[in-house]
Amino acid sequence: MHPTSVLRCVLFSVLSCSGFSPNGFHRRHRSCLDSAALTDHFNQVLSLPLAQPGPRSPIISSGNTISKLWTAENWARHTSKKRYLFNVISWPRSTVLRGLLPLLTLLAVWSSVVWKMSIRFSPTSLSLLASPLALLLAFRVNNSISRFHMARQQWGLMVFHSRDFASVLNSCEGISTILRETCAKLLVAFGWCVKCAMRDEDCADVVNLLLPSATAEYVLGRRKPAIAILSLLRKELGKIKFESASTQRVLSEKISGLNENYGGMERLMTTPLSPGYSRHASRCLMVWLLLLPGGLLSGGCQSMVKLITIVVATAYGE
Repeated sequence: MHPTSVLRCVLFSVLSCSGFSPNGFHRRHRSCLDSAALTDHFNQVLSLPLAQPGPRSPIISSGNTISKLWTAENWARHTSKKRYLFNVISWPRSTVLRGLLPLLTLLAVWSSVVWKMSIRFSPTSLSLLASPLALLLAFRVNNSISRFHMARQQWGLMVFHSRDFASVLNSCEGISTILRETCAKLLVAFGWCVKCAMRDEDCADVVNLLLPSATAEYVLGRRKPAIAILSLLRKELGKIKFESASTQRVLSEKISGLNENYGGMERLMTTPLSPGYSRHASRCLMVWLLLLPGGLLSGGCQSMVKLITIVVATAYGE
């Protein structure tokens, strides 16, 4: 979940319920001060230093990838015809090439050894491995895409529940501005705590900035700060006297939905694809790539440059 979007959402909810709304500005001067203070909190959160790159970030491309949220500018750059030329020019700086360079170098050296010593393998050996290897790769890709869609669905539902909670709270009458701001800050802190939990980062700066010292100490002392924040949010709802029981039920269901989303994200993080399955697929692929130069040599490919090019291009594409 993108915490800034949730922060803007709940901030708008609180401000629209207080002195910044056209009908409420002349009614309560104190609410304007409270809202101005919340706006100051908003700017302080956004001014916090960005998270340090994680250990896996160097393999993520700096271009348009699924690791970032796309904007109209990203789509325009992605659909531009100039991107083909840009991709070719920037290919030497590719993070994928950088990560595969040791393997590609090994295959190039092995291909030159096969050509030099005229080591040949029957093309039948390649065809026997091709079918099961294709199935292994297809299953792995399908499972990876499935997990990606599950993660995106959890992220979307969390944003939906956060926005819906803020909008329903906005429509309620008779709730003090302080209580609204408390719920808003808890909801914002929840989004940041979820992000930090998924990235194994420290959320102390944001929590201490948004919440009172005693509350922040309690949240940070829990094993799962995000769940502790949801518990506090339920306690705050218990202080509100709703005119309709259905409104309280809806807000409670939204908190339960956020809890369910967090559980789904934890499940994705703690249960990866079977490492044994991944190792088996990697070993089969490596054996096939090591047999490929001998099979191409038996098939009539006598040029060393052509042999190395085909093997390296095949490994890079797979």
